[in-house]
Amino acid sequence: MTQDLSDCVSRYDLVFNVGVIEHYLKESERREFLRRKLALCKSGGYIVSVVPSGVHPYREEQKQEGWGGYNVPEVDYSPELLATEMREVGAQRVMVLPHNAFGYLLTRSPKRRWFRYVGLQLLTPLLPLRVMCRCAYSFIAIGQKQ
Repeated sequence: MTQDLSDCVSRYDLVFNVGVIEHYLKESERREFLRRKLALCKSGGYIVSVVPSGVHPYREEQKQEGWGGYNVPEVDYSPELLATEMREVGAQRVMVLPHNAFGYLLTRSPKRRWFRYVGLQLLTPLLPLRVMCRCAYSFIAIGQKQ
């Protein structure tokens, strides 16, 4: 990470990534990644990171079976860890949202899986946030630069 960012610092309203930060295994590298994202934002701009959930019920099976077509080391994110990392680099008004609740069920038996998934997606908004976070396939973290 030695690229000079001086030409694009503080220029963007939104800096976004999906499926990147969890592959930085060293905490210091993840924080540097987030710091650089925040530096790219204008005052009042947002950084957004989407990461796979490291806490859903089938996480260990997911790792063992290599779901998603690959099996590489990655950080097992919880909503708390993701929010903490964003706050520690200076992001304000941080929130972490559960995304794709019960999405891991698509990897289960193909029999009637679409029916189960659609049914759960209809019921998901009725669930408490802690349940949705436990059963999310991924998390969306949003933080603002002051």
